[in-house]
Amino acid sequence: MKKILIMIILLVLSSLLIAQGSYHYAANKSQNIKNISLKSRKHSFIGYTTNIPNQFLGFSLFSSNPQKLGVYIDMKGPFGFRSVSDNFYDNISVNEAENIFGDEKISTDEDWLTMNLGITKTLFDNTLLFAGAGYSDHTYYNQYYDEFEILGSNGKYWIERKANSGINFFGGGMIIVSSKVILQFGASSFPGSLILGFGYLIF
Repeated sequence: MKKILIMIILLVLSSLLIAQGSYHYAANKSQNIKNISLKSRKHSFIGYTTNIPNQFLGFSLFSSNPQKLGVYIDMKGPFGFRSVSDNFYDNISVNEAENIFGDEKISTDEDWLTMNLGITKTLFDNTLLFAGAGYSDHTYYNQYYDEFEILGSNGKYWIERKANSGINFFGGGMIIVSSKVILQFGASSFPGSLILGFGYLIF
């Protein structure tokens, strides 16, 4: 947990330095395209977000409010794709596969599903901070080979080995990079991972 908190603090400090530099750079650019000013009014974004290296599929909705706090919501996973496969059996336990069927374990895998709720804070015209907490499900899978090839595809099938869940804490920063796009980066605790993503202005 200490490593995650240190990572979040470093990322926030980095975001401040990058934001200041990008703000002065944008101010000196041609005014043909104006960047979003987060301090001018309320904004709402829809985005794509990931937890690297655990979750590469996710979406987010968040808002900014120059006078008050904004709202942040996201969901990440692969959303149980392994468990909806034709080669997955939810009625076979590890004990049955190994000790009753005598099947050989040939592979393992895992899935994460996370739902988060948090707040945002407008820091500069082009910088937004976000933080919050959520709930994560972590599921482990084993793949076995049935030598009689009755189960699964060509004898290869998946079962759930075990699952656990826990509270996830997260935080980071966002930086405006164009008239519609804001980049996101941060860290989460469960799973312990790096947050990367972007948001698109919807209104």
